Amino acid sequence: MKNIFKFLGIIALVALIGFSMAACGGDDNPSGPGNELPATSGSLTINGLGSYNGKFAIASGETDNDYELIAAAGASFTASSITGGKITNGSVTLKVWKTGENEPQSYNGNDKGVEFWVMISDTATSSTTMPDPGEGGGTFGMATVSFTNGVGTGSFTPITPF
Repeated sequence: MKNIFKFLGIIALVALIGFSMAACGGDDNPSGPGNELPATSGSLTINGLGSYNGKFAIASGETDNDYELIAAAGASFTASSITGGKITNGSVTLKVWKTGENEPQSYNGNDKGVEFWVMISDTATSSTTMPDPGEGGGTFGMATVSFTNGVGTGSFTPITPF
């Protein structure tokens, strides 16, 4: 049962990263020089991470308007990688982008009660090979966040695998 939980969580996060990267269509230079995500005014602060200081976090959620939100320090389309924000003093602040039918774009919404899946890792940059929770430094959890003009704060709740 524990392995099924880990497998499903990893598949969901990898799929989110892959879909957000693919959302750019056939453009050889989807978001400008360096193939990085575009600038964003969106930000997410996750508190309650005191046990994870020095590690890195990324997160993803879905709004009631059916678009995905990706929260990270950055990403590279050419390397198919996403970079987590470093956790210090029990919190991390990540940039937030929304995805949908078009390439990822700046987020400045006012969505309420967005449930984010949060992944904590020992390494800053992750690719399609995500660490298993408890094996290699990966930990999963949730944070429920309400945004005002693209800025939101939530508290981390770890998820204990079966």
